[in-house]
Amino acid sequence: MQLDDYRAKMDEIDDKLVRLLEQRMDVSRDISEFKSKENMPTQDMGREQYKLYVVSEKTGNPLYKEHMKRIFEAIMEQSRKLQDELK
Repeated sequence: MQLDDYRAKMDEIDDKLVRLLEQRMDVSRDISEFKSKENMPTQDMGREQYKLYVVSEKTGNPLYKEHMKRIFEAIMEQSRKLQDELK
């Protein structure tokens, strides 16, 4: 395989990730609406810590565990920002 082949493969994965992350943000928007109606705070630290634990446990390659955790921390941060913007 050549570098361009690896990059093409990465581009395909990125395209899928964008679609999945958009779906995730759609659900985050729905959660924001629910939390607003129920007068709930945006951030739920217990839920976030649990999700980070689950992500770490589901990551098969130990080399990637901390990286995955950081990626999901960033994803959750952006979800919170969206929810705050929608309030």
